[in-house]
Amino acid sequence: MKRNRKPRRSLTRRSPSNASVTATAVTASALPHLSAFLSGYLHQDFFLDHPTPGAALRAFLDESSHAERRALQRDWSRFLEATHGWAWRDVRRAFADLGGAWLPASRAALAELFSVIN
Repeated sequence: MKRNRKPRRSLTRRSPSNASVTATAVTASALPHLSAFLSGYLHQDFFLDHPTPGAALRAFLDESSHAERRALQRDWSRFLEATHGWAWRDVRRAFADLGGAWLPASRAALAELFSVIN
């Protein structure tokens, strides 16, 4: 006798560009430009160099090439896509795991920081 089983839900979502995005895609190796920005500009002593996270991002944008800015923008978009629908605590943990010491207080604070590159 066969049981009627529900089809398995895939952990992979398709983005509009047909690139696969999974929960495991939120790693430093999968998002190297975002990880490098966080560890290079929002490290544990970033307040010694920049008064706010926004100032740190503006410094990166001023000092980086067009290609580096586009790469950060792509990684940020991938991070957003991969974490869409996640609980805030999980998004925050994933963001922290990428490097850097700044922990946004809310989704709004995180979105506001990166709004300048969207």
